Amino acid sequence: MHPALKDGSLSYPGGFEMTSKQSEMTVAKLDENKLEQLRAAEKEMGVVLVAMQPTFSLAQLNEQQLMHLRKLEQEMGVVLLAYEKH
Repeated sequence: MHPALKDGSLSYPGGFEMTSKQSEMTVAKLDENKLEQLRAAEKEMGVVLVAMQPTFSLAQLNEQQLMHLRKLEQEMGVVLLAYEKH
């Protein structure tokens, strides 16, 4: 298993973590209760929060593919996500 994988998830600097079950994200539709919770957290933290939800599945990469992805990330200075082709 690739060192970036921890229990089936990808970990990135700054605490960003994405599991193999997560994917491309879109803005979540929140009910009034959840929206109220989000607004309260924004006020308390002094930041703007955006609730996101997954829409597509991440590709299941083998060790070689993961190493190649990590190399590209380092060279480009970005975070890359691989999605399943549909």
